[in-house]
Amino acid sequence: MTKRDLDWLGSCSLSTSKNPSLKAMKFLMSRLGHPEKKTKFVHVAGTNGKGSVVEMMAKILEKAGYKTGKFMSPHLVRFNERIQVNGREITDAEIEKLLVELQPVIDEYEAEFGVDITLFEIETTMALVYYAEMGCDIVVLEVGLGGEFDCTNIVTPEVAVIVSIGYDHMNILGESLVEIAGQKAGIVKPGGKVVSGELPEEARGVVQRKCEEMGAELVEVVGAEYEIIEGGVRVSDTEFGEIEVPLRGEKQAENAAICLECVRILRERGWVISERAVREGLSEVVHRGRFETVCDNPLVVYDGAHNLPAIENFWKNVETYYPDVPDERKTFVLALRKKDCRRILQVLLRERAEYVFTTGEDTESYTLAEELLEMAREICPNGKYRVMDLTETLQEIKREKREGVTFVVGTFFVYSEVEKVFGEENE
Repeated sequence: MTKRDLDWLGSCSLSTSKNPSLKAMKFLMSRLGHPEKKTKFVHVAGTNGKGSVVEMMAKILEKAGYKTGKFMSPHLVRFNERIQVNGREITDAEIEKLLVELQPVIDEYEAEFGVDITLFEIETTMALVYYAEMGCDIVVLEVGLGGEFDCTNIVTPEVAVIVSIGYDHMNILGESLVEIAGQKAGIVKPGGKVVSGELPEEARGVVQRKCEEMGAELVEVVGAEYEIIEGGVRVSDTEFGEIEVPLRGEKQAENAAICLECVRILRERGWVISERAVREGLSEVVHRGRFETVCDNPLVVYDGAHNLPAIENFWKNVETYYPDVPDERKTFVLALRKKDCRRILQVLLRERAEYVFTTGEDTESYTLAEELLEMAREICPNGKYRVMDLTETLQEIKREKREGVTFVVGTFFVYSEVEKVFGEENE
């Protein structure tokens, strides 16, 4: 493999096109000596919040002294973020070595079945081989899309997590919450341990029935006790007491409570996780791109919320953490992918706030800024709107030292541009 192959892998890493089958993953695992059986896993699915749970659990397990792998998507700046061990990203050289190792097996599969291996199958296989070669004790593995046919569902975890279920990727997962829940619940294994967040009733029923069918034990986290604090949330637990988590939003309190239930299950299964590890792990967790303050002067907050449930949660955070900032001092920079745009705008639009519409990083995946402007004028005719290039918008905000708060929201995939413009301010 050459450096060009590594560049290709990074540039194509947003692809989600794959057949609804684990056939390729089973073939690859078999040919590669079953790396998925050489370590243990916490498997995390969900419409929103799974990235936060992955970050929290990985940090707790690392603090407990375990060599901990972490598999996440999407990346914010570089592909290497997706595959980590104890917080260290896989290197370019390690990626190239793995690609060389995998190439003959990939070629064999494609020749035998006449079907191309998809990008996410390559990513997941590469990660599983890497964690085995690195001798990880445990890996916190984020589902890419859905659950049942996701590439990661090749593992049998110590505990499976379904953080949330809402409407997203309906063209692949189904149009109803029942269908979507069926896909997410596909990660439940016979006799397994499962933790779920608070789910809509119709989705909850699907998960409960799946666990009953599989003889799996389900723990539902409902009504987490918490307090909103300036930098995040303070969670109260009957066993661990109060723990401050430096991630903002009431959903992060529920995510932390989910992690505490996972810790209890792992302890029952023989994992040694001290209260100190739990406290330090949750209090030191970092999760970029989730209601994150990326610049203090001017004040810029980035949130990758990109579907309706996430946008509703984002707006709740705006009201929670910036109640004293009037609408006329709020600026929203929006890049929205081609789904739910009208409903998202219905949540976000206010007459006195300013909205800057951009077309994100490409015209193929994103709704054109001009289309967003047209929708906004239909929904809220008297609003303050502009259409601008993303980079020009960010540079203007930085140059003017704009008062109030600027929120960049709607996608994870412009984070690198935001970091490029504002990163030096916080160094």
